[in-house]
Amino acid sequence: MKYTELMKFITTTKTAINETYTKIEAALNNETEKKEQLKQMFDADAKNILPKYSREYVRQAYADVFQAYEEETAAAVDACRETIKAQKAAFMDKVNAFYRPDGKKIDADCVTLLNSGIKLSNTEIFDMVMKYSDNVTMLRIIEKYVVDTKIDIPQEVRNILWRVSSNGSKEERAFDHFVNLASGGFNHPDRYFYLYQGRLDVYEDEARLELMKAEIVRDEELLTKIRETEQELHKLNI
Repeated sequence: MKYTELMKFITTTKTAINETYTKIEAALNNETEKKEQLKQMFDADAKNILPKYSREYVRQAYADVFQAYEEETAAAVDACRETIKAQKAAFMDKVNAFYRPDGKKIDADCVTLLNSGIKLSNTEIFDMVMKYSDNVTMLRIIEKYVVDTKIDIPQEVRNILWRVSSNGSKEERAFDHFVNLASGGFNHPDRYFYLYQGRLDVYEDEARLELMKAEIVRDEELLTKIRETEQELHKLNI
């Protein structure tokens, strides 16, 4: 499965998280403005011989402003988490569909050959694996042949079959890792949220790198993109 097919879910999730940070910022600014208005009002009142506002009233006024801020940010975060949950479900539907065995994808002629008793060479196994690089069902059948015959296959083919056996766990890990990093500012919404918001593009690139590495077959073009992305991220994280 091409990483580009999965990145759309990461990007949509990133957009939702970014919009939530914008809402948190608006809530913070609103809280600051209201507190300043209260401060000016109470400072002016304190100059009177007989102040109109008691200490309890002042404390409650500030508490009400803070509670409004907490409710506003909590609502924004909760709504975003629901969006993330929906995107994760759609992401995993795509992943699971790719890795799920499907009888319609079985090439009967190839299976007959594998069961014929003919011992295939390393080159023939490699060519067969590349032919079915987007067909996990056939790759699992080929893997069974390799295990049953105890044939010594090239490391490249071994790596491909090993990635097939991951059964989508690497892709899921990439999504979860992105969310854990990108939504870090949700845990205690305060003015430090921008530290996470400012790195959303980096987190997205890191997720893209993980998904590229999770691809079953890595051709030269993909390997080049992996190296370039690693170099770019290294510069950003120095």
